[in-house]
Amino acid sequence: MRNTTGAHGTALGSFLQARRSRLRPEDVGLDSDGKHRRVAGLRREEVAQLARVSVNYYTRLEQGQNRSASPEVLDALAGALRLSQDERAHLHDLAGSAGTQARPEPVAEHVRPAVARMISVYEQGPAVVLGRQLNILAWNELARILFSGHIDLGATETLPNLAELVFLEPGARRLYPVWTDEAHELAGYLRVMVGRYPGDPALSALVSKLSDNSPPTGRAG
Repeated sequence: MRNTTGAHGTALGSFLQARRSRLRPEDVGLDSDGKHRRVAGLRREEVAQLARVSVNYYTRLEQGQNRSASPEVLDALAGALRLSQDERAHLHDLAGSAGTQARPEPVAEHVRPAVARMISVYEQGPAVVLGRQLNILAWNELARILFSGHIDLGATETLPNLAELVFLEPGARRLYPVWTDEAHELAGYLRVMVGRYPGDPALSALVSKLSDNSPPTGRAG
């Protein structure tokens, strides 16, 4: 199958190359050196100079080795290449498509049978297994009794989410000796997870729900 994205392998690179090839140095306020040019239009270093980016960065962008660029850099390139409004919008669309990678479908989290058996027979204290979004995947009888003594778990067979219990259930403040410490620890964990898995829709939905409905923790920072 023929590659339709041009010699550089990306539509973004082909677009940048085509737009710089149609400009002459004098079109953008640069002095022509009077020498014969091997390629038509502006050189890469001239585009980089006009856009105030490094030559290496621009070269990698055009060759498809670097497929991400900030909106500010794209606007600078659009100005350097004298793009029309439609061409500027197209540049942003190409950069967005090039920088977006397919995200895998979220994988359902399960507790291994051996771990589930170990948790179920553990009698030295409450024990839980947490998933990435702080869903309680398994707990022993002592943990269930501990939570149900302070929080209405309802009749659902689905195990609750620890963050929702701590932040949204009033009884959780009686469950922890220093509730603010537990709340800040969980909030810090969620910030780390959002940074590590920015494309996880369930995690994003959980953070939005907590942000919209949870009371202030009562501690700065």
